[in-house]
Amino acid sequence: MNDTACDLRSVAMAHADRDLLQVMVNGSLDGLCLLAPGRGLLAANPAALELLGLHRASLAGADGTAPLKNLDWSIVDHAVQSRSLVERVEILEDGRHLLASARPTMLPSGAVSFVVLTLRDLTTIGAAVPTAGARAPAHPAPAREAPPVDLIARSPAMAATRDQARRYAAVDSPVLILGETGTGKRLLARMIHEASARRDRPFLEIGCGARPEALLDVEIFGDTGGEGVGGGVFDRAHRGTVLLRDVGDLPPGLQIKLLRFIDDGEVWSIGAAEPRRPDVRVLVASSRDLGWMVGEGAFRADLYYRLNVLTLVMPPLRERREDVAPLVEMMLARLARTHGRACMMAPAAMEVLARCPFPGNVRELGSLVERLLVWTRSGIIDVPDLPAELAVRTHEGSATGKRLTMRKMLRDIEAQMVRDALARYGTQTEAAKHLGVTQSTVARKAKQYGLGRR
Repeated sequence: MNDTACDLRSVAMAHADRDLLQVMVNGSLDGLCLLAPGRGLLAANPAALELLGLHRASLAGADGTAPLKNLDWSIVDHAVQSRSLVERVEILEDGRHLLASARPTMLPSGAVSFVVLTLRDLTTIGAAVPTAGARAPAHPAPAREAPPVDLIARSPAMAATRDQARRYAAVDSPVLILGETGTGKRLLARMIHEASARRDRPFLEIGCGARPEALLDVEIFGDTGGEGVGGGVFDRAHRGTVLLRDVGDLPPGLQIKLLRFIDDGEVWSIGAAEPRRPDVRVLVASSRDLGWMVGEGAFRADLYYRLNVLTLVMPPLRERREDVAPLVEMMLARLARTHGRACMMAPAAMEVLARCPFPGNVRELGSLVERLLVWTRSGIIDVPDLPAELAVRTHEGSATGKRLTMRKMLRDIEAQMVRDALARYGTQTEAAKHLGVTQSTVARKAKQYGLGRR
C-alpha cells in the first residue's frame, strides 16, 4: 500500500472515530457541555440542552452567558482557578437536583483551554435502578399493606394508631404526631413514608429545637445567596417526605415560613430572588401540647390549624403492656448482632419489665435492655440482674389501692433482692459481688429477713 493510500485511510478512520464520538456524546444520558474559561458555552449535547431548558439555536451567535441562568455557573470559575475537578449539587427551578462536575483541560503551557461540564440528574437515578430491564409503571405503585417489622403493635392502643397511620399514608396531607418523649414518633413517621407512594424517594428529618434560628433557617429552607450552602431539607427531599421533630420549638419567624410552604408550596431560602416549589410531604412531631401553646401565644394558631389536619397520638409504653415482651425480644436480637453476644430475658424478669411504668417509654426500655445485656454474666437476664430502682417502680405500680409506708416498701424490695441473689449465685460472697455490697452486709440482711445461711 502506497503512502497516498495510507493517508486516505487515516483520514477516513479519523472521520469515522469522530462520527462515533459524536454518536456517543449525543447518546449520553448525562449532560455534556464544553465551555471556554470565561463561561462561554461552545457546545452541548442533547441531554444538557434538555436539562438546562435550552435549544440548540439559542447557542448560535450568543456569548454563552445569557442562556445559562438556570445554573450557578461559578463552578466553571472555580474549576479554572483551582485547575482541578470541582463538583457540587445544583437545584434547578423545577426542583430537580443535578450533580455538576467541572473538569478543566490544560494546554502544555499550563493554561486552561476548555472546561468540560458533566450534568447528571440525581432525581432520576433512584427511580431508574429498581426498574432496570422492565417497563416503567404508568402510575405510582400502590402503598404497601404491611408496616415495617420494627413497629410492634400487639396492644389494642398501638394497633389502632398503626391502622390509622396506614390510612394516612394514602394521602399527602400534613400529619401531626403527638406523644411523650421516647414513644417512637420518628418510627411511626417512617412507617407512614414507607407505606406511601413516596417510599422510593427520600425520607429526611430534622429537629427544630436546641439550634440558633439562623442555623435552623438554613438547614430547613436553605441559603442560596452569595457563598450560601444551597437548598435546605425540603429541597433535598424533593418528591419525598420531611419529618420536623419538636415542631413546638420552631422559632416564630420560621413558623411563618413553614406555614407559607404548607399553604402555597413555596420555599424561600436566604438570599433567594424567588421561591422554589419542591414536592414534599410534611410530617411533624411534638411531645408538647401545641393547643396549649397556642393559647399561651407560644405557637401560631394558623400554623397549628394547618398542621392539625391529620393527628396521630403515640400511646405511652405504660398503656401498651402487651408490646413490652416483643419489644424486648426485638431489641435483644438487634443487640446480639451489634455486640456479638446473644442473651435471653427470663419470664420473671420480663414480667417485672411489663409492670414498670417507664416514664422514658421505649427509648428508656431500649437503654435498659442494652445495659442488662452488657452487665449480665450469663446468657439469661433474670430478676436479680434488674436495677434496684426498677424494683421500686414496679412495687409502686403493684401497690395500687394498698396503704404502704416507704419503709415497709423498701424492706420488701431489699428482702426480695437478697433472696433472689442468694438463690441465683448460691453463696453470700457471690451474691454480695452481684449486689455491690460486702459479704457481711448480705449475711446481716439474710439473718434480718430470715433467709438462712448459705
